[in-house]
Amino acid sequence: NMAFKDGVSVAEKAKSGGPGLAFIVIAEAMDSFGVFKNLMAVLFFVMLLTLGLDSAFAWTETLVSIMDDTMAMKGYNRLPTWKSSLIVSTALFLVGLVYTTRMGNEVLDVVDHYVGILFLL
Repeated sequence: NMAFKDGVSVAEKAKSGGPGLAFIVIAEAMDSFGVFKNLMAVLFFVMLLTLGLDSAFAWTETLVSIMDDTMAMKGYNRLPTWKSSLIVSTALFLVGLVYTTRMGNEVLDVVDHYVGILFLL
């Protein structure tokens, strides 16, 4: 509908992809909900928040399991789960700081492009 209004193809309208698609195109689409546009906008961003939190929990649990299993295979004593979680969470936090810089969006695009291609091949 938005592509038709602008007189362009859908592929051209959605060519940017990435976070621009979620935060620009979808935000424009909220106008089509009429009087419920504010409610739908809040629900959309709550959905994005919960998806992000769920992904963070999944990554943390996976990396904690890998770390615990690796330590057990090498003969080390297992750390308590809270210590493993703290180590993994701190490491992920430090890696994530790169994305809060001025070049964060460009770094996100590069990582998204190469990681997507790597896993698709």
